[in-house]
Amino acid sequence: MSNEIENIKNAGELEAFLATLPSGAALKLLAGIERQLVRGQDTGLPISLIRRGIRPLLREIKGARPGLPTPLRLFCQPFEDLLVNEEEPEKKSGVLERRSIFPIWAWLTEDLLPDLLPDLCERMAGYIIKQDHEALNAAVEVMYESCSTALLSTIKDLEKGSAARASSAASLGQDRFIEDAKDMGHALSIANQMLELQTSLPNPINTFSAAQVRECRAVYDDVYETTPEHAIYIAYATMGRLKHPWEILRLAKDIANQHDDVLISKTDFAVLGDRLLLQVEQAAQNIADIRPGPRNPIALEEDVYQFAAISKGMTAEMDILRISEWGMRLMEARQIVSTAVEDLLGRLPTHLSAALPLQRIGAFGRSGPRRPDLSTPPKSDKIDRLLASIMFLAHTEPFAEAVCSKNAYAESRAELEEYLLHYEEGLIEEIRLSEGEARAHAMDLLEATAEMEEVAMGASAAEMLRRRGRVAAQADA
Repeated sequence: MSNEIENIKNAGELEAFLATLPSGAALKLLAGIERQLVRGQDTGLPISLIRRGIRPLLREIKGARPGLPTPLRLFCQPFEDLLVNEEEPEKKSGVLERRSIFPIWAWLTEDLLPDLLPDLCERMAGYIIKQDHEALNAAVEVMYESCSTALLSTIKDLEKGSAARASSAASLGQDRFIEDAKDMGHALSIANQMLELQTSLPNPINTFSAAQVRECRAVYDDVYETTPEHAIYIAYATMGRLKHPWEILRLAKDIANQHDDVLISKTDFAVLGDRLLLQVEQAAQNIADIRPGPRNPIALEEDVYQFAAISKGMTAEMDILRISEWGMRLMEARQIVSTAVEDLLGRLPTHLSAALPLQRIGAFGRSGPRRPDLSTPPKSDKIDRLLASIMFLAHTEPFAEAVCSKNAYAESRAELEEYLLHYEEGLIEEIRLSEGEARAHAMDLLEATAEMEEVAMGASAAEMLRRRGRVAAQADA
C-alpha cells in the first residue's frame, strides 16, 4: 500500500485513493505510519495529507482506535469529548474544533514549552516502544500538568485587543483558537477526572439515566471541591456524549437542586442552557432565511428537526418560565420559526397552480369548472419546486406543534390533498379523451402527480393513480 501511495502524483489523487479504502485497511495504514513515527523513522510519505484523508473513515469507527498511541493522541485524550469535526459559526465555551489541535500543539512545542515538550515527547516515544506503561503514565502526567499550566497562564496574560494576543493569534492562524487552547488547558488540568468519566460512561449515552447522573455528580463534586473553575468541564464532557444533549439539564437540576430555569440560568450551568438555546436560535434563523425564497425547502428540514427536538427537549427536562431569560428566548425563537414556516406553507397554492396548471372550460366565468392544461409539457423547474415544498410539508408535519404552526400545517395538508385529488380526476378524464401531444403531456403530468402523492399520501395512493392512468390510456385501444 505504501508503494501505491508513493506513485500518486498529487493531493487530489491521494484523497481519492484513501476514500476507496475500507476502514480496516485505513486503520492498518495509519497504525503502520504511527509506529514508524513513534520510532523516529522517516516514512517518506505525506503524513499530514494521509491523516486528513483517513480522518473521515476513522469517525465512523466506534470504540477505541487500535494501534500504538502517540504523544499527540495522548495529549488529546482528556478533551476528546469536547471535540467537534465541523467548523462552528461562533466559539462556544467547552466546544473544541478538531482543526485547532495541530496549531495549538505546534504553539506548545515551538513557543510555550520548546525546552520541555519535544524532549518529553521523545522520551514518551521510547516508553511506548518498550511498553513501559509505568514510565509512560508518569510522563503523560507531566505533559498534562505542564501543558495546562502553560496554556492557562499564557492566555490569562493575553488581553483582547493587545499586540501580544494578535501575535499569538497569528501563530495559531485564528484568534478563536486561543479560546480553544484555553478550553484545552482547563480539561488538561483535570485530566484524571476527565479520563475517569470516559471509562465510566458509554459513548454515546442513549438515555442519561439516574445512575449515570449520580456518577457524573460525584466526579463533578470531586473537582469542584479543589478547583471549582474547572468543574464545568465535567458537564461539557458529559454533554458531548449525550445522544440527546438537552438531557444534560438533568445534571444541572441535580447539582443546583432546582427544577426551573430561573436560578439555574444564574449559575455556572447557565452556559449549558445557553449552548442549547444558541442551537435553537441558529436553527430558527436558518428557517427565517427562507422568507425571501432563495433556499430549497428540503434543505431546511434538518433545521426544523433540530429546532423542534431541542426546544421540546428543554421544556420536557425543566420548567422554563415565560418570564425568565431562557423562556423569553425560546418564545422569540418560536415566533420566528412559526412566521417563517407559515410563510413557506402559504406559497404552496402558488406552487401547485404553477406546476399543475388548470384551465377554465365553458362560459361560466371564474367559478366555472377547470381541467388540467395540456397545452404545454410539464415545466421541470416548477415541478421540482412544488415537490420540494410537498416534501417539506410531509417531513416536518410531525413537528407542527413544536414549531407552533399546527393550524397552518392542517390547512396546507387539506388544500394540497384536495387539489391533487381534483387534478388526478381531471387527468384521468383527459387521458381517456386526448391523443397525440396532449396525451403525452397528460401522461407526463400523471407521473409527476404520482410522485407528489407518494410523498404526501403514501405509496399506495401513487400506485393507484398510475394504475388508473394505464387503464385510461388503454380505454380507446
